[in-house]
Amino acid sequence: MSGKLKVAGLLAVGLLILSRAPSLSVACLATLLRGMGGSTTWTYSTIILQKVVPDSMLGRVFALDFANAQLAAVSCALVWGVLMDLSGVRPVVLLAACLALLPCAVWTLCLDRMDWREPAVH
Repeated sequence: MSGKLKVAGLLAVGLLILSRAPSLSVACLATLLRGMGGSTTWTYSTIILQKVVPDSMLGRVFALDFANAQLAAVSCALVWGVLMDLSGVRPVVLLAACLALLPCAVWTLCLDRMDWREPAVH
């Protein structure tokens, strides 16, 4: 297992722990782990955008990336809120943990296939 999957997997692990947290202190630790995994993934994607996107387009691409993240956050908050009303918090957080494993695995495969060498200057 690559180091990138271990770090990005913190998001899913944090959610899994949170779904079964017996106390507030364990829930806080789980939330910390989830945040570490999410912020690491965000950092990787930002670095990849900086390396791949031409400088003249970087601002527009970052604006689009941020807008998509906000749209996803709002959409997920609505969906998860409705699901929590219907079935409770713990089952929905467990579902989120399971669903988070798929993008973590895909993300890691993509990172492993990327060429991290510096571009040749012509």
